[in-house]
Amino acid sequence: MVGTRSERESEVRLELPTSGQVLGALARNLGIDDQRLRSKSARRYYSGRLEERAKESSRQQVVEAVSEALTDLGLGASQPWVDDVIPQPPTLAEILDWHALNWDRLRAFLLPRMARIYPHDMHVVWRAYARLAIIDLALRLAAYLSITGSPLAALEFLGWISPDRRGGYLNRMRNSAGFSVSAFSEAADVSTGSVEAWLYWNVRPTDESLTKIASALASKLEPSELTKLHAELKRLYWTSDVAALLENNVGTEAMRDIVRRLRQYASQLHHILDEGVVENEWRHDLVELATLGAQSRQSEPLLAALEVLESDDEWKEDLSATGSDWIGRVLRVTLDVDRKEVEDLIDETAGQILKRWDIQNPRAYDHYLHSLELQARGRFRDALTEVAKAAELDPRDLVNHYGLGSAKGYIGAGCDDTLRAIRDWT
Repeated sequence: MVGTRSERESEVRLELPTSGQVLGALARNLGIDDQRLRSKSARRYYSGRLEERAKESSRQQVVEAVSEALTDLGLGASQPWVDDVIPQPPTLAEILDWHALNWDRLRAFLLPRMARIYPHDMHVVWRAYARLAIIDLALRLAAYLSITGSPLAALEFLGWISPDRRGGYLNRMRNSAGFSVSAFSEAADVSTGSVEAWLYWNVRPTDESLTKIASALASKLEPSELTKLHAELKRLYWTSDVAALLENNVGTEAMRDIVRRLRQYASQLHHILDEGVVENEWRHDLVELATLGAQSRQSEPLLAALEVLESDDEWKEDLSATGSDWIGRVLRVTLDVDRKEVEDLIDETAGQILKRWDIQNPRAYDHYLHSLELQARGRFRDALTEVAKAAELDPRDLVNHYGLGSAKGYIGAGCDDTLRAIRDWT
C-alpha cells in the first residue's frame, strides 16, 4: 500500500477554511497591524486547527481588531447613534461576528455532504455563500443609509472597488486636482511609470505610496483635507483588496456581478425604505434590519420586492433563500454541480462513462462497482466497506478515493459504524 490513508485521500479531500482562516487571510492581505492579532489565542483561532479549538473571546478579539481597522477607513459606522428611544445600530464587529458564526455552522453542515464536489468546482460553493452574504449586506446597508439620512451618492464608491476599476477612481482624483501625469508623479515623488501603472493598469500602490499620493492631492485641493484624502484612498484600495480575494475564489465575472448587485440592491432597497413613514416605530424596524439583516422580520417583504424586480433566475433563487435557508441554497447549488459533472461525463463518452477510466486492478474495480450498486439501494455503510476494499486493492486510483469520500459523506462524519469500517481496512 502506497502511503497512509490520510496521505492518499489528501489528493481528493476538499477543504473549506474556517472563519478564523478567512479573517486571518483578510488581516494579512490588508496589512492590519494590531496586537490583538498577534496573541497566542488569536493565532489559534485564525490558524483553523480544529484540534485546538479557539475560545469565543479569541474570535471576538480578532473580529474587533479587523473591524476597527475597517471602521477607521469609513467602512463602518464610527459615530455612536445618540438616541434615548431608538436602540443602537450594530457595529461592524457585530455584523462580522454574525457572519463568522454563520459560515462555521454552514461549513460544518456542508463538509460531510460535499464529497462529490471536485476541487476545481469549489468556486461554486464560495459564490453561492457570497451571493447570499451580499444580499444580507445590501439589506443592512440600505437600513444604515435610511437611519443616517445618507444620500444614494454614498453608494457610488462601490462602483470603483473592482481591481480592474480602481485606477479609474485614482485618475478621476488626479484630474480633479488639475495634475498632469508628469506633474502628479513629481508631486508624489514617484516615477512616471509608477503613476501610469496605478492609473492605467490598476496596479496597487503600496501604503507608503498612498500617503505620498494623498499629500500630492491635498497640496492642490485643500491641505486640511489630507487625513480625509488618505483615508479615502486607503478605503478604495483596501476594499479593492477584499474584492481581489473574492475574485480569487469565485472568478472575475462572478465577483463583478456580486459587486454590481450589492450596489443595485442597496439602491433599490433605499428607495423602498424611503417610502415608509419615518416615525419611532419605523426607526426601530430599521435598526432591527441593520442588526439582523436577512434574519430580521422586515426582510421578507423587502426580499420579495427585490425578487419581483430581478430578471435573473439564479439571483431570484438567492433572494428567495436569503431570508431563511442559506444551508439549503448552498447545498442545492453543490448538488447541481455534481449533476452537471455527471451529465457532462455522459455526454463526452456517449454514456459509456467507465471506458474513460484506465482500470489497472479488476478486483478493485469489481468492489467499486458493487459499492455503487449498494449506494443506489441506500445501503451506504455496506457501500463504504466495498469502496474501502477497492481503495486498499488499488490505492493509486483516485476514483476509489472519490467514491470513499462519497460514501462517508452519505453516512455522515463521526458515525461509529463509519469509523469501524475505516479501521477495518487501514
